[in-house]
Amino acid sequence: MIVYAGAMGPTNDAGELLKVAHALKTRGDEKCRFLLLGEGTQIGALKEEARRLDLSTVIFGGRVSRNDAAQIIAASDIGVTCFANLPVLRTNSPNKFFDYLALGLPQMVNAEGWMRETIEGSGAGFSWPHGDPEIAAARLVELASHRRLLTPMRRAAKKLAEETFERGVLTERLITIFETARNAPRGGWPVLWQGLFDRLAALAGLVLFSPVFAAVAWRIRGEDGGPVFYAPERVGLAGRPFRMIKFRTMVPNAERRGLGLNVAESDERITRTGAFLRAWSLDELPQLFNVLLGQMRLVGPRPALPDHVARYDAAQRRRLLVRPGLTGWAQVNGRNALTWDEKLRLDAWYVDNRGFFLDLKILLKTLGVVARREGLYEPDAGASDAFNAFEKRGPS
Repeated sequence: MIVYAGAMGPTNDAGELLKVAHALKTRGDEKCRFLLLGEGTQIGALKEEARRLDLSTVIFGGRVSRNDAAQIIAASDIGVTCFANLPVLRTNSPNKFFDYLALGLPQMVNAEGWMRETIEGSGAGFSWPHGDPEIAAARLVELASHRRLLTPMRRAAKKLAEETFERGVLTERLITIFETARNAPRGGWPVLWQGLFDRLAALAGLVLFSPVFAAVAWRIRGEDGGPVFYAPERVGLAGRPFRMIKFRTMVPNAERRGLGLNVAESDERITRTGAFLRAWSLDELPQLFNVLLGQMRLVGPRPALPDHVARYDAAQRRRLLVRPGLTGWAQVNGRNALTWDEKLRLDAWYVDNRGFFLDLKILLKTLGVVARREGLYEPDAGASDAFNAFEKRGPS
């Protein structure tokens, strides 16, 4: 049962859903039913189009109360969020999107922008390109035939609702933004030169290491045919999420095997090329792109995991007052041999004492840490740590 709950006007473009239903009918597959709840200026045209195409799998439920809608949505299998293909709608935040997540409902999304990225990145559903109903139809056939695939999507949807969009979490983010604005440097030449220096250094590094990038990409791709890069979501300045770029060092979908998000030194999920990259910290080199984009700095607290940030106390949130870095004070004072509480305490100290000469000291000490290959992995893969569900290096 696929449910659409909301207005049916020109911008909502519920006609895209009728095209998906028609694609399924053309395939001769009628396992899916489409329930459209709500009204709008296009409701008459939609009903007429459904009659014209003889779509017996499409049901128009009309207007229902919010309580009834919640029960219907919760009893469905997939929720639909669709919009017309207009750039202005890519930043839209429709109620239905959050209602589906709150009820643990996987969803299918056709809109470009943050909603598609959120659903695809979290595994809480799937997307289909606007105007290409065959892709959506094929995915629905797969899910209807193998319903167990919906279970991890439901978990991911609920997790998104609780850990990303819950009001308490959003309030903490807003507080962090206010604190960042209050404690931000006043600007001027020091800040300008700092940003310019980081970007120029990143650009020089990318040029200098371009042969290394090419060789590493060739080895990773040649070993198992999987993607060259791994780009997990991380939290940066003021709690803003971004994609941190790394060379992939583990088998595809490693987080679903073995230790999950934790990584041990002898972890069987690490590829041969990945073991070498991790040993010499070369997997972090692509983050020079993040520095070039202004998402990171050369020196700063390492990028935070969203799940960690949700558990920070007020003191730990101070690390979000600066941009994350390729290396940092915690990395040259124990790295992964430290507990997470120790790392966060060192990061907070850096925020209060940061400056050009401290950054230079950290960069120089980083060379020694990398050369000696210190602190590459947490003791017992982080199992005894307070944040033991999440390993800093992650399955990359």
